[in-house]
Amino acid sequence: MLFSCAALRSLTLACCRFALPATVSLPSVETLLLSHVNGPDSDVQRLVSGCPRLADLSIVACRALTAVTVLGARLRRLAILCSDSLAAVAVDASELRHFEYSGFVPDGRNFLTLHGDAQRRRGMAYCKVNICGAEATSEYKLTHLRQFLQLFAADAEHLQLESARLGAGADKDASVSFPTFPNLRRLELWGRLPDKDAAAAAAALATVNRILTSTPELESLALGFHSPAYSRSRRESQDCPEELLSGQQLRYNPHGRGLAAAPQAPCLRSTVRELSLVHYQGGVAQRSLARFVLRSAPAIAEVYCGCAEGDWSTLSQLKREIIGWVMNKSANTIFA
Repeated sequence: MLFSCAALRSLTLACCRFALPATVSLPSVETLLLSHVNGPDSDVQRLVSGCPRLADLSIVACRALTAVTVLGARLRRLAILCSDSLAAVAVDASELRHFEYSGFVPDGRNFLTLHGDAQRRRGMAYCKVNICGAEATSEYKLTHLRQFLQLFAADAEHLQLESARLGAGADKDASVSFPTFPNLRRLELWGRLPDKDAAAAAAALATVNRILTSTPELESLALGFHSPAYSRSRRESQDCPEELLSGQQLRYNPHGRGLAAAPQAPCLRSTVRELSLVHYQGGVAQRSLARFVLRSAPAIAEVYCGCAEGDWSTLSQLKREIIGWVMNKSANTIFA
């Protein structure tokens, strides 16, 4: 009865196996979430095809699934999370506005195929790409990542890019350039920013500048800094609470030597109005990046800084330093 319910509008299947009946008809289902579902591709495909009004599809940790096609419905939201065996996804993207991906670097050319009339698309309102595991360093993986991001470059308005290191290794090879996002207004970059490795930190600054050069109309920039213990598994973190706690503390060193600033991206000089620093610890690399952005962006009107835990005097020093870097002295500065 479940798979032929005409009134059902939202269906979640989690942590289960299923063998579908001969006929699947869910004419009113708009939201479908499949999480840890163990079933053959054919059953999953029949379930998806049986939802002609499907607008929101989430596939989470479906390890056995290798391919899925959604062409009988026009999705508005698609999320593919931690489904590493999924190698081919085809969707009608005419009305797709929200996309999320979390996993290893996909085959950018073959993993996701977007069908539909590109002229009718309103633009991708939100795109989140979280590259899990170790940092992508090979030209092979970086090329695939660029091809994957290129799918959303033309019309994305808000991009969140998360990886082991801030910038997803966009500085590794000049021949693998970061795609241009002409309509991007909001950008979030999440990852580690090495503080003890001066060369790696300098490369990270160059990476951020390189990405910003590809976002000419950017208005809002957020930089989220992972702690050193972020990449550890939950069990390892529980076994080493002292290490996890120390990785979340302020690392401010007022005598630390700053890094040389990279050339300014055009958007910093003209369009960027907001800057957010998340889990700001005050290490040399983070301070160099914050100073570079703030001293390059005269139009910034709002600065948000979410600091790591630390003593009041250190927090006060960080606050005064950031306020001193803001070129627009009437900008609204918020510290948390």
